[in-house]
Amino acid sequence: MVNLLLAGCDESGPKLYYMDYLASMNELPFAVHGYGSFFSLSVFDRYYKPELSQEDAYDLITKCVDEVRTMGFVCVLSVTMIQSTSISFEFADSEEVSC
Repeated sequence: MVNLLLAGCDESGPKLYYMDYLASMNELPFAVHGYGSFFSLSVFDRYYKPELSQEDAYDLITKCVDEVRTMGFVCVLSVTMIQSTSISFEFADSEEVSC
């Protein structure tokens, strides 16, 4: 059994979908997977806005990593930001995070 995050772009812009192991699929504004997802989702619920700038999005991801590390539950080794437009994806620099 697996859960799946699927992202892509079409004429209407970038999209993110979540499909669970029972094949139920929903479009979402944000999603996370894994052991730290409960902590990260609480941060997204509080701080996410559809009109986030790239800098604000990076700050939000940093808050998620900090929250997971604060709980001592999971060691986050790296974070990679991907900026999407309607025609391309751009990878920002990866940041190594010590445990």
